[in-house]
Amino acid sequence: MKDIFSVIRRVGLPAFILILLVAEVSRSQSLGVSPYSFKAIGGVQATSEFYIQHEWIGVHYFHAWDNEKFITEEDQVITQKSSSLALSVSPLQATHFNAGMIYFKNKFPVTVGNRLHFMLSLSLPLDRFTISYKHISNGFGLIYEMNPGLDTISVQINF
Repeated sequence: MKDIFSVIRRVGLPAFILILLVAEVSRSQSLGVSPYSFKAIGGVQATSEFYIQHEWIGVHYFHAWDNEKFITEEDQVITQKSSSLALSVSPLQATHFNAGMIYFKNKFPVTVGNRLHFMLSLSLPLDRFTISYKHISNGFGLIYEMNPGLDTISVQINF
């Protein structure tokens, strides 16, 4: 029971701050949640995301539920980070596709990860809601040896 309350404290405060920010600025805002990441292109799973977005700028909070370990070719053990805040910009926007960058406060999603990542999303707008698939990557394996990547499906409400 003690673990549940610590999770609520960690996740609840950022979610509360995001809700207050949405209430303050009501045009071109969206509030989204991705309950659980999965392995698709990226290798990281069991990570939740809360975010607020204003047009093409976003603030994100990520929380990893597992301490998954990755092993590099040099047999180096790398663990998944537990949480991080991030800022994103998506200047390339179309009706169903966005591309940009996301900068994390800490190295994420693993201990030797990077702070700056590419971010791609495919979206399906449904009236005041949007369903999105998002992939966050540090270079799709082209720039760095370790490419843990993060794939999420989120639901957001648009104000």
